[in-house]
Amino acid sequence: MNANIDEDRNPAEGVAASRRTLLRGVLLAGCSLLLPAALMGCDSQAGIDAADAGGGSGPAAADAEATRLSAKVSQESVTHQRQPKGEQQCDGCLHFLAASNTCQVVEGAISADNWSSMWTPRV
Repeated sequence: MNANIDEDRNPAEGVAASRRTLLRGVLLAGCSLLLPAALMGCDSQAGIDAADAGGGSGPAAADAEATRLSAKVSQESVTHQRQPKGEQQCDGCLHFLAASNTCQVVEGAISADNWSSMWTPRV
């Protein structure tokens, strides 16, 4: 009697079903590994957007914003030089603060006739 049951089965159906099951398992495993990584990326971006929009509150958010705004680059990293480069000099730059002889993006004292690669024309 068991011989009749085995003869009625098509061997290809069993192989196809097991392949399908295997592929579904692989797909499920792959998606389960990618989902947490995708969600973590969304969370970190949402935090940045909320802070930029003023969504952050309290002293910690204010300190983080102040640190981000006060970060300046070294004079060496922007090829700062003590003479102008042609017509380009700090007193014609968008970032130069004449009242304090400083720059918004470069550390240290800056003279009006200096130049760096951060030079941006005043508009």
